[in-house]
Amino acid sequence: MDSFGPCGGDGSNNDHRILRRMLSESEFRKFFRPNNTLVLDRGFRDSIEDLNLLEYKTFMPSLLSKGQKQFTATEANESRRVNIFLTSK
Repeated sequence: MDSFGPCGGDGSNNDHRILRRMLSESEFRKFFRPNNTLVLDRGFRDSIEDLNLLEYKTFMPSLLSKGQKQFTATEANESRRVNIFLTSK
């Protein structure tokens, strides 16, 4: 398995900034191609739009909005769909 880095994971770089830098480098495309599926945690919530524009399929468990106590039925089902996707691979 290959990997690349270092990615600058320090106090001044969050997941979104690191991913934006990785997307601008050609090395990223050695690992991922359009239509690949990426399962992300909430640290990448600001990156979803960028990834979708590059034609990656993205999945991330739902996040509660500020002050929200529980998910709506739709949000809960979408979050379950991500978890089912993870366990079926």
